[in-house]
Amino acid sequence: MFAINEGIEDRAKAQVCVAPTTPLFISSSLYLTRPGAIGELDDFRFADMEHKVTNFWQPITAETRALANYVISGYLSPADRVDNIVNTFYESFMAGNINIGVHLRLQEGHVQEMNFFKQKIPKLQNILQIVHRVTNDAITANTGKEIRVFLASDTDEAIDVFKAEFGDNRVLNIHAVRGQDMSDRLHHKDSSRLLGEQVLTDVLLLAKCDFLVHDESSVAALAYYYNTDIRSYFVSGDPSDHRRLNAQPRFEADDLFRHAVARVTSNILVPPGWRESSLLIGLTTKWHVLWGFLNSDLPTEDVMCYYKNVKWSKCYEEFQRSEFAKNSDLRALMDV
Repeated sequence: MFAINEGIEDRAKAQVCVAPTTPLFISSSLYLTRPGAIGELDDFRFADMEHKVTNFWQPITAETRALANYVISGYLSPADRVDNIVNTFYESFMAGNINIGVHLRLQEGHVQEMNFFKQKIPKLQNILQIVHRVTNDAITANTGKEIRVFLASDTDEAIDVFKAEFGDNRVLNIHAVRGQDMSDRLHHKDSSRLLGEQVLTDVLLLAKCDFLVHDESSVAALAYYYNTDIRSYFVSGDPSDHRRLNAQPRFEADDLFRHAVARVTSNILVPPGWRESSLLIGLTTKWHVLWGFLNSDLPTEDVMCYYKNVKWSKCYEEFQRSEFAKNSDLRALMDV
């Protein structure tokens, strides 16, 4: 996303540097999810593909949602100009209503992305049917309140279809670049920044909705992370996906965050028998740094920062003291 507060990282009171991206540092499961799954937090999928493909990406769980929300709410904030646009739009068109957020991507680039993950984009008619069902349920449960459908889409044609189906006054959308014009502008720096701000605006307005109708997309995932109360209607999901996505986390968010930091800073990955030997730990971390120099495209200062994290971090001790670590099943799951 380009809609950032430039220079904010220079005002941070503390830094955590993650490992160089080399095979030595790759962990199959940094967060609380399925063992053997791959991918970072932004690669997580709404679908649980464990039995559908050979190498599956990690499924989003209630715990990863709580963790992402903890980081977003505590450490990230949109630029003031974006925040003002979002708040003005919400107060003008959405406040006081029951809002159904819909995220819909139909362009070829998204089709190719889904093919890469061995997934298919649902038909537009299937999405319309679900929005109709959610709308009818919302009307029944909220007598007297107006229903609004906030649509974030990459094509003008989809917006036209929704307005014809649900009415011009009920369907909301921001003014944004879409379709081929959007694809053409992605290659220009200034336009890319504008597109980033528009995407972030869509994300923040989707997150203000009561319901979220969506398929696989990082935009939908970010909206889902932003608002832990929003109910997911994952169009391609099965009943088990729906139960998982709308479940409550089993652990407090700050404990999940402590665990994730401990994993990323890598003290927790040192074999138990080595922890008593400062010499072996020192040799191991130095080898990590050397490997990082030889095999990573990270700048030298980033590799050295990671080395200092591993050498001096207290995260492992913090993790061991946490309630999260006391559950033997989870210790086995996370291989600690």
